[in-house]
Amino acid sequence: MFAEHDTAKLATFLLLIGDTSVLSNWPYQNNLTLAIMMVLFISLTTIFILNVFIGLFSEAMIFDVETSMLMMKAKFLAEIEMFYLFPFQRRWKTWFPETLYYHADIREVREKIKQMIDKKEWDSDKFPEMKQNLLKILNIKNPQDN
Repeated sequence: MFAEHDTAKLATFLLLIGDTSVLSNWPYQNNLTLAIMMVLFISLTTIFILNVFIGLFSEAMIFDVETSMLMMKAKFLAEIEMFYLFPFQRRWKTWFPETLYYHADIREVREKIKQMIDKKEWDSDKFPEMKQNLLKILNIKNPQDN
């Protein structure tokens, strides 16, 4: 069956779908090349399928590196606060202030607020004064005034 190129393609296709009748005429002990070809085919097919699975799983595992780094930092800080600080150190306002200030790009903040307004996430009752001040600073029309 593997003597000619066309019949070899047919035999390979039949092997792929599970039909081993193409090999029934050849004993494995007497035909070493057939055994080598079968082992080679099985190993190469296995490697190919594993590479496909690795590619699919790596695509599924990709996420924002910066977010994961910030999460790791937050976990480390929480662990330090819980286990390596005394209670009186945890109460120091210089180390743990009530308000944290962040630097943000104005364009990114405007885009994020507009996205939140479009998705109806801006209408919650949380932090109403801060929202009003933020809208006033960024010169964005309040969606609740409509």
